Amino acid sequence: MSDKFLYITRSSPKASITSIFLQVLDNLSECEKENLTPIVCLKNTKLLCYDPEYGDNLWEYYFEPVSPFSDRILSEKDKKNKKIRSSFMSKPQHLNYLLGIAGEDRSYTKRFKDNTPPAFDFYHRNHFKKIIDKYIKIKPYILKEKEKFYDKYMKNKKIVGIFARGTNKFNEKSGGMVFRGRKKLTIEDYITTCETEMNRIGADYVYLASDSHESVERFKIKFKDSLICQENNIRYKYHSSDYDPPWGDPDFGPMEGKTKGDLGKENIIDTLCLSECDLLIHTETNIAIAAMLYNPNIKNKFIS
Repeated sequence: MSDKFLYITRSSPKASITSIFLQVLDNLSECEKENLTPIVCLKNTKLLCYDPEYGDNLWEYYFEPVSPFSDRILSEKDKKNKKIRSSFMSKPQHLNYLLGIAGEDRSYTKRFKDNTPPAFDFYHRNHFKKIIDKYIKIKPYILKEKEKFYDKYMKNKKIVGIFARGTNKFNEKSGGMVFRGRKKLTIEDYITTCETEMNRIGADYVYLASDSHESVERFKIKFKDSLICQENNIRYKYHSSDYDPPWGDPDFGPMEGKTKGDLGKENIIDTLCLSECDLLIHTETNIAIAAMLYNPNIKNKFIS
């Protein structure tokens, strides 16, 4: 290990655990290039999933330390050799450039003519998968819960995975059917695409990752027993709304009894299940990106 450190933190209070995961992954890529020892310390109490019942370092709610020094109190000598990162890097070799999220315009379709950001290439997926395998280990209690669900509902099935939540897509949060020149996606748009792709690859099941009650109910009507979904992940009543509190609708029944730490765990399990599907349908969403980096070989269809 190098005696030079990269101290990784996060300042944005609305960042989901998947956004944090991608930032840490991006920063770990920097560590590899510059021979730095990473320390992930997410002790900002305003972070979306921060929950004192889970501990004081949000990263270690869900992941093992990325290095033996993750809990180290830095000495004055250490501090002289420390860089601090609280966001993505913006250089071409780093993740946010590859994802097309640098700058004010995050739109894939405007930055990439063929709707395919470089991060979707197998080369870049494999690059970051190697970093995941080297540094990032999910906590056993999360893997156990995910494997239990997978074995019961997904094992030995051909599945199209889809992440559908209108409030996740930043340009769907304004009124009207068109925003910034782009058509807003309805639940029917997702369902139609899902049907087409299931027929194309011969899949019999669809795994829906969504925290919208409306989306889940519409998919149930259409796909019936072919639908696989973790309904306990629901946080919102409607597919798309200007009312988008990051923690969910506070008066919505399924939220009762949940902690903020639970939110991150559910997010990670959905990501891992999506990564196990035969095809992933998605828009501009961190969960889909993370799923593709966990499984570089998964085929994907970007819709917008």
